[in-house]
Amino acid sequence: MSELLRIKKLSVEYLVRDDNPAPALADVFLTISQGQVVGLMGESGCGKTTLAMAILGLLPRERARVLGSIRFRDQELLSTGERELRSIRGTGISMIYQEPEMALSPFLRAGDQIAEVVRAHRKTKRKECRDIAFAALERMGFDDPQRIYRSYPHQLSGGQRQRVVFAQALVCDPALIVADEPTASLDARSQAKMIDLLAQIKEQRQVSILLISHTPEIQASLADRLAVMSEGKIIEQGTFDEMYWNPSQSLTREMLRPARKAPADETGAAITAHEDVMR
Repeated sequence: MSELLRIKKLSVEYLVRDDNPAPALADVFLTISQGQVVGLMGESGCGKTTLAMAILGLLPRERARVLGSIRFRDQELLSTGERELRSIRGTGISMIYQEPEMALSPFLRAGDQIAEVVRAHRKTKRKECRDIAFAALERMGFDDPQRIYRSYPHQLSGGQRQRVVFAQALVCDPALIVADEPTASLDARSQAKMIDLLAQIKEQRQVSILLISHTPEIQASLADRLAVMSEGKIIEQGTFDEMYWNPSQSLTREMLRPARKAPADETGAAITAHEDVMR
């Protein structure tokens, strides 16, 4: 597989005070190949979201010092201007947030928000943008995509809002999706649907995914490779099997241990014990 993203010696410091910067990432190395799902795990506050925001160039430049290299395809993102970064976001790299409210405006209908993403990146007439947005909702498996299109976010369930966010992230066919805890705010049934949806995206569209999730069963279901972070550093990488059965770090062992006992969720669909997933 060809390499899509290469992160090398990436460090981030937040400039809380000029004389005392707060380190968030330190010498991070990570690669993602075309069509590959890389899982990222770590304790709360270890730097996972900072890494995601750095990839998309969303860290505040006046308050964050970013050093190292982030190469997407053959382009160095850290030296790319904001105008060009805006053209990359959505068409090259998309973000799926943990909370749909971060991506959706409460004042616009769900379908129109997807159509606006299309308009921002393509010279397309409004009707065609709406048609593309509607098709994106259909691909998300909604029973009534017309109703979803017309609805405001507060009229949708949490699972429905998250699928709208998925449609928004995928509508311009990005090569890489950064998914930051995309199922954390959902109930078990909605989580299962989201996992199925991510699996379909992986198989059908060959999209690369950086999957940030603390749930080992989700990583076992989807990740081709797994990386574990601690205190701003990636301390271990490998396949899920390698790290599950023979971890070199105690944190990795502790984070993956719940997969041995986790029961299937109430739908019997996607969240299973690791032994069942790998069978």
